[in-house]
Amino acid sequence: MSTERARRALKQLSDFPDELLFYAADGEMGGVLLKELGIEYVNIGDQLINSRFRMTAASDTISLVRKMEEVNVDVILFAGGDGTARDIFSVIENRIPILGIPCGVKMRSGVFAKYPEGAGDIILDLAKGSITDVVTGEILDVLELSGGSHERASTFYGVARTINSRVRLQSPKLNGTVHDSGLSALAAEFAEYMKADRLYLFGPGGTTNLFLDALGVSGSRLGIDAVYNGKLIAQNLTEVDILQLLTKFTLVTLILGVIG
Repeated sequence: MSTERARRALKQLSDFPDELLFYAADGEMGGVLLKELGIEYVNIGDQLINSRFRMTAASDTISLVRKMEEVNVDVILFAGGDGTARDIFSVIENRIPILGIPCGVKMRSGVFAKYPEGAGDIILDLAKGSITDVVTGEILDVLELSGGSHERASTFYGVARTINSRVRLQSPKLNGTVHDSGLSALAAEFAEYMKADRLYLFGPGGTTNLFLDALGVSGSRLGIDAVYNGKLIAQNLTEVDILQLLTKFTLVTLILGVIG
């Protein structure tokens, strides 16, 4: 399945040999497909990667990405899922834009094209100058919950750079009911160090609701809630309500989540 999807993406590029220079490894890590499609490339794989007598592993991906950074590539195009994205990000972080051809069982990260041909289109647009800038994309992976739960949460690993083509890029997939343990820990720490005699306004959403939960407060979730000295003093506030509170309190902190 991954080979066929990578073929669909790379086929988009076979008619434009002059606009692109590929670096890859001979064998299963790019070389076979590029040769099949008549696309010339520079082999930067070592003998271990080139071997056809064993399955490739994460260490091969990491080794090849390091070589790509050495030759200063403009973008890393890869085929795989969130695990592969994590392996690549572990090496280059946000120094080189990355773009994923969706081939894995799960793709939650925001660096994947919505479909294989979309990845090829994005690379072509980049080569032709139709798109020139980059954006950030979250690197996410599934966290299997313990205790026999069938729920899965997206775990955040960092923010990579990717090509600015939101028409063809998928959005990162966060779980709406299960939150990363790091965020819960942050909420607990925040609750512990909240200052006395300061008004806290909490915006709507699941993330801010975590902070209210850490305080032992049941907020409106979809509205603006006010907390003072650890107690809920108003909830589901209107604009008029908020302005009135601002006339009574000098020290105010607004807590908001990020959407999208």
